[in-house]
Amino acid sequence: MANKIRFDHQEALQMLSKGTPSGAVAKHFGVSRQAIYDIKRDHGEKTDQVPAPVKPAKKVAIINPSFDQIEDFLITTIAQAKEARKLKNELEATKNELIIVREENRKLQNKQQEKDRREREWALAQQQGEIGGRNA
Repeated sequence: MANKIRFDHQEALQMLSKGTPSGAVAKHFGVSRQAIYDIKRDHGEKTDQVPAPVKPAKKVAIINPSFDQIEDFLITTIAQAKEARKLKNELEATKNELIIVREENRKLQNKQQEKDRREREWALAQQQGEIGGRNA
């Protein structure tokens, strides 16, 4: 269960009574609008929460389709299926290219790390040689 955010309900109610919109109060306290509606309800205030209207799905009904309408529908459907197949193949090719590029990148990083390691070893050897040469 998520931790509830604690905030001053009285201050929130005062802000609301001054005409501050519920959304602004919620944002001020870092809580959801539902939390503001809940405290309004708990303190006996009417909430102005109205459920959002649901838009009905667009329905297209052809009662007696003609042969041309059916043919157009089939052509469009087949064209969309071909396009979907083409996009799927492009996506698969791009995924494969990405895998190859990631592998090449990993190899290059490994080579660079090896090169850096050798350079550090060489610099250390040079430094130790200079120190050893001065003492001799």
